[in-house]
Amino acid sequence: MTLTLREMAERLKQLKSATIFCHMRPDGDTLGAAMGLKCMLESCGARCSVVCESKIPDKFLFLEGMGEISRTPNGNAEAYIAVDSSEIHRLGFLGDAFERAKKPKFNIDHHISNSRYGDYCYVEDRAATCEIMTELSAFFEAPLTPLAANYLLLGLSPLVVRLAAERTPQQEAAPAASPAPEEAADAVFRIYDEARAQVLTVPDADFLRGALPCEM
Repeated sequence: MTLTLREMAERLKQLKSATIFCHMRPDGDTLGAAMGLKCMLESCGARCSVVCESKIPDKFLFLEGMGEISRTPNGNAEAYIAVDSSEIHRLGFLGDAFERAKKPKFNIDHHISNSRYGDYCYVEDRAATCEIMTELSAFFEAPLTPLAANYLLLGLSPLVVRLAAERTPQQEAAPAASPAPEEAADAVFRIYDEARAQVLTVPDADFLRGALPCEM
């Protein structure tokens, strides 16, 4: 069943527990989306865990909680949620557990090629699943915490760097460099949407609920 973002949020807020699945060989978008959503659900009182078939790259372990991502889904969780994964097989060996589970299964993704697996889907052609999660947060009562904001920034910051490079031709000859956190936080107010090749403004949720920039 395909849902609107509001409908997805309403169903998710009813959950008492959930396991969130990242795709194998994880990047910042799947990890940021999963951990950001975990924070949102926990703000509603749900017990949540995040799983991934692959080892989490060391470069992401500076964020609190990344080291707690496991390879074993909680079989007692009320629901399973896949994020940033266009196909079940992208979940790796955890895809079998996801597919066979006799419980509600959610699928939230930005890939237009998504096969719409699971019971409840929200798929929108966006530059990143973290962009979708940022908009999803507007339907949750509790504001995003600084930690949740930093999780979402994992998926959004590459877009900021790319947009900055495109807008500053003189930087093309210079080696690519990661922006300082405060610079990324400022620039992330405008996200490059590859699908529509335009710059858009994040909706009236006060992007990341004013949680950026933040101190770790």
